[in-house]
Amino acid sequence: MDWRDIAHNDLSADPSTGASAADEMTAVIIGRTPSQGARSPLLWNAAFDHLDIPGRMVPVDIDADGLPALMRALAADPRVIGGAVTMPFKADVIAHLAGVSPVADAAGAVNCLARSGPIAPEGAPDDAPGFVGENTDGIAALRAIERAVVDLTGARVLLLGAGGAGSAVAAAVAGALGASGALVIANRDAAARDALVGRLRTSSPATIDAAPGWPVADVDPGGTFDVVINATSLGFQLPVPHGDGWIPARLATPVAGVGGYPVLTREQADAATAATLGDALARAVSATLAWLDGQQQALVLDVIYQPGRTLLLTLAELAGCRTMNGSWMNLEQAVIAFCTAVPVATGRDVDPDDVRGAMLAATEEAA
Repeated sequence: MDWRDIAHNDLSADPSTGASAADEMTAVIIGRTPSQGARSPLLWNAAFDHLDIPGRMVPVDIDADGLPALMRALAADPRVIGGAVTMPFKADVIAHLAGVSPVADAAGAVNCLARSGPIAPEGAPDDAPGFVGENTDGIAALRAIERAVVDLTGARVLLLGAGGAGSAVAAAVAGALGASGALVIANRDAAARDALVGRLRTSSPATIDAAPGWPVADVDPGGTFDVVINATSLGFQLPVPHGDGWIPARLATPVAGVGGYPVLTREQADAATAATLGDALARAVSATLAWLDGQQQALVLDVIYQPGRTLLLTLAELAGCRTMNGSWMNLEQAVIAFCTAVPVATGRDVDPDDVRGAMLAATEEAA
């Protein structure tokens, strides 16, 4: 089966979708809804055009049940060179790859794909060679932080979220803190938090601690921080699954969590407003502001870039914190992924600075 027939979104020849011609190499970004605003196609396609490489990136919307067939079909198409993986498949995709890098293996998550080994024929087992996975969340986040914080040595950092992205970010940050630095990790799932803390304590000279509970607005994570990083989906512009339904993530913060928020249908979560959430949202805003009021010296980095200003960042600005969204991190991820997948497919070296310049120009034009 052709992978275009498996995708939920329309991948017809409409140029606005970034659809590739039959003779072009193709990169993909795989996720629940990358067609609804993911920037990777804009960035990759700008680099393809600037470097005069005949290729396009396209978004591929899929659900969990369709992921195995999609990965087999992508591997069977020699024009597909790899690409990116986004929510919620960064962990699930690993079962369908030929291998992963040590960084991705440690994080338990992949966000970058490149070709490796023979192409798997349609109907081949899920572990047939086709793509290898990398995780660039950590290095990209570190590059973003270092644009605002010149040196993380000795810094005190709070990380919110211990999933795939959070684990990769934690490993990169922990490695940059040095023996005098400290990383505190908060996560809704205490077991995942503790597992990450345990792994990092064996590999980093920094002090690595678990926050005593979740959300941090309800517990004392231990004083003030130089950097606060959100690596959860709370704040994302689209609803996210929660329990047996969905929550309007754009109207939530990882500092206060979603206690008291109603679990809705997808349609209800799409339509939810501040008025419909009422007291639950008011309490979350109040609790977030109260906690941030004691962190005015901190840089607050939200890895989310859709929307550009999450509720967390809006409240952090009101509290007097410096803020940064995930746009630069996303740019760096795209640069690294492009410079990984394209040389493997073409045998042509590409200059990361040249790629970054083309991608940055595209974002400025789109702004």
